[in-house]
Amino acid sequence: MSLDRMRWAEKAHQLRFAQLDVVRRQAESWRTGLTGITALLGAVLIVKGRGDLVGLVVSYQVAMLCLFGLALSVLVAATMLAVRASSGLPGDEVLLAPEDLERWTDGEIRAAQRCIRRAQLLTVVGVVAVAVAAGLLWTAPTRPAKAELVTVHTGSGDYCGWLSQFAPGTLKISSVDGFYLLPVSAAVRVEPVPACR
Repeated sequence: MSLDRMRWAEKAHQLRFAQLDVVRRQAESWRTGLTGITALLGAVLIVKGRGDLVGLVVSYQVAMLCLFGLALSVLVAATMLAVRASSGLPGDEVLLAPEDLERWTDGEIRAAQRCIRRAQLLTVVGVVAVAVAAGLLWTAPTRPAKAELVTVHTGSGDYCGWLSQFAPGTLKISSVDGFYLLPVSAAVRVEPVPACR
């Protein structure tokens, strides 16, 4: 056997006993990254708040809140899986018998790898949910501005309704009965009112 082959065999033998440590280090990296992503998402949601959502159509508001809630939930779950993979389960007993320790180590390696794979999948789901919510935020239709009721006082009477158009020299007042076209010069006073009488 060549010297290189002997070194590789020795390294493989050592790696077999360090496999759990390697998997735990990978999981720690995932945990750190996921914690950062989740903290960033939380900070953005807190700092931006509901300001951008208020003016959107209600169905889009609900969809975005659901997507952000889903993203936060799956990212927290992914972080917990990464913590599980990097730290093991609390209360694991110390095994002194070589066969028990080998069996436990093999099982723990498989469990940690499974947790890392699930954390990766949940991370992708969370990031996609944030991306879709951001896309909806940028493309969602806004709610039409709520028109205020006004009363236009003129020399010939009062007209109540929504100021629906202001063209040069003309006011258009819409009401449930139809609309009125009034010359601007006829308006003595325009005031907002809670309801028409």
